[in-house]
Amino acid sequence: MGRWAPWGQPRNPGRGALVASAPVFDEGREEEPPDTGPLLPPEDRLWRHPSEIRAVPGSPAAGPPTPPGPFGPDDGGVEGPGGGRRFLWALSLVSAVAGATAALGVVLIAGGLSGSELERPAAEPVADDSPSAVPASVRPGGIAQIADAFGPALVRIELGGGQMASGVVFRDDGLLLTTAHGLGDAEAVPVVLDDGTRLDGTVVGVDQWTDLAVVQVAHEGGAATLGSSAGVQVGDAALVMAAPLGSGTSPTVTVGVVSALEEAMASDSRTLRGLIRADAGIAASASGGALLDAEGELVGIVTVPSDGEPSGVGYAVPVDLAREVAADLVALGRASHVWLGIEGTDAPAPGSGVLVDRVAPESPAADAGLAPADVIVAVADQPVGSMAGLVAELREHDPGDEVDLQHLHDGTVVTVTVTLAERVS
Repeated sequence: MGRWAPWGQPRNPGRGALVASAPVFDEGREEEPPDTGPLLPPEDRLWRHPSEIRAVPGSPAAGPPTPPGPFGPDDGGVEGPGGGRRFLWALSLVSAVAGATAALGVVLIAGGLSGSELERPAAEPVADDSPSAVPASVRPGGIAQIADAFGPALVRIELGGGQMASGVVFRDDGLLLTTAHGLGDAEAVPVVLDDGTRLDGTVVGVDQWTDLAVVQVAHEGGAATLGSSAGVQVGDAALVMAAPLGSGTSPTVTVGVVSALEEAMASDSRTLRGLIRADAGIAASASGGALLDAEGELVGIVTVPSDGEPSGVGYAVPVDLAREVAADLVALGRASHVWLGIEGTDAPAPGSGVLVDRVAPESPAADAGLAPADVIVAVADQPVGSMAGLVAELREHDPGDEVDLQHLHDGTVVTVTVTLAERVS
């Protein structure tokens, strides 16, 4: 094994002396040090041999010389001719400052001095004046605030046989929107306001094609804030509010998300189309209740789910359609719907149109020459991808309107003009 040996003659200059040394690898015998010539004068060297150090005045005459100190004569140091003493003093000072700086750095990294923690300035919080983008419904207390604000617009409608439904005040003159299927042929129903007041409600009109009804009560104020269903998107927050159960005064509230649009649902002998589907728990008593968005605005009237739907899924008639139907019911006592005169399903390829299954005799579709197996692809230059899309497009028109209808017949695109009629049953 090799060993490290000092370069030059062994010396013991004592405390504070600087010794130049370099490693020499030993391969079995110690080599002679190189001949570097005569030594430099003491004043030009960074070290002294003990025989070259003068005793400090006032030290004992006998005994070995006092080792040099780092700070000159006052500390046992030496003073050599030609400024050697000043050079040693400056070098020692630089070494002392460097050592103190390194020691302080170790203390700071360790986190304190003498066991105490190093205090750091507290970080000032950065103010965020930007408006919050979090919907009110998911903020702390947001749902409770919405329920409290919407509560006066929610009523309980008592049906026969111990059944009940909900209703929504949509005008300040006491007009209510609710579902039609629970009313039957009733002309009057008991209505209970949110404060427990019981009133007699008069059925203004019902519409089986949208499962909507309008009821009038002698009450003013407390109308709901109507939003728009046109801006509803899949993934939006969905709050379902229904009338209190039993004799309670607190409405029932469930929360979920909008999971689909333009949905269809079987209801009695009708198929309701263009519905909003919400993944939120909806009980039978919620029928006629409110579907609210994250801001607490009414975007739909809840209708009961079909028997085949999984639990926790419900549907609502879009409020934009409900407004039109309510206006017709108030003005005419019935809702006006256009009639094309076909029965159809979505074409096999998704989004490719409506496959005609049956054409009613003496209907607008029959008069225009449509036949089973045709595929309707556009109405009034608006593409139609599904049955729900066809129904939604037809609702943009009134009975008596003439519209161009494009369909595929034996693989050829054919454009015909159809005069829409009014649905009477």
